[in-house]
Amino acid sequence: MITEVTILDLTLDIEYEFTKQEISTNDYQGSSAKVDLYNVHLDSYDIYDIIDLATTEKIKDLIIEQHENI
Repeated sequence: MITEVTILDLTLDIEYEFTKQEISTNDYQGSSAKVDLYNVHLDSYDIYDIIDLATTEKIKDLIIEQHENI
């Protein structure tokens, strides 16, 4: 999947895979929503390897919020 995310006044194109949350049952604990990032583009540059962990986590949180609000 591909989406746009705006963070720190920059618009980034994100290529990712989203796994939705699984609800817990009597015999299954469930799992939280998960995002795997593949590419993070700023203009035509892939900046995935140079962004810090905190920014990566913020991007993942924004993507999860987008999916929860659909």
